Amino acid sequence: MIDVEELDYDRLDDLLSMLRERAAWLEAKGMAMWDPTYLERDAFVARYGDPACFVFRDGDEAVGGFILVDRDEAWQERGGEDACYVHKLVVRPRFAGRGYAEEALGWILDFAEARGIDAVRLDYYADRPYLARLYAACGFAALPDRVMPDGTRITPAEARLPRDR
Repeated sequence: MIDVEELDYDRLDDLLSMLRERAAWLEAKGMAMWDPTYLERDAFVARYGDPACFVFRDGDEAVGGFILVDRDEAWQERGGEDACYVHKLVVRPRFAGRGYAEEALGWILDFAEARGIDAVRLDYYADRPYLARLYAACGFAALPDRVMPDGTRITPAEARLPRDR
């Protein structure tokens, strides 16, 4: 079972180092995902502002993290609802495949539901079927794909709250 800790902004580099580690691992596997320039502190802050940053641990080991924001311009057409948006969900490579992403997503859904939020939203690279399976298994419904300005096809997905248990 994971423990989730919200990071003070002075510890943002804890999360960024995990993101850079995973980005390098994905790049080495020929599946580049995150532009490393956006994983440097100044660029990250410029892009996301002051998001809620979280790290999750198994015992003393930091195994992953994520950020939550309360607005996302890519979802403007679905305005009028109280939603939160998950970005940069990461599990460190040596902990991959052990269910940590599923646990983190469950924690995020519980966190949002306890606050009366209507939906949790995210998006993922459309060419990553393992991500589609992960998010669907955790209660996220895929919506029609979008093409980003750089040509990347992404799949938006949302989990409606409260959930049926």
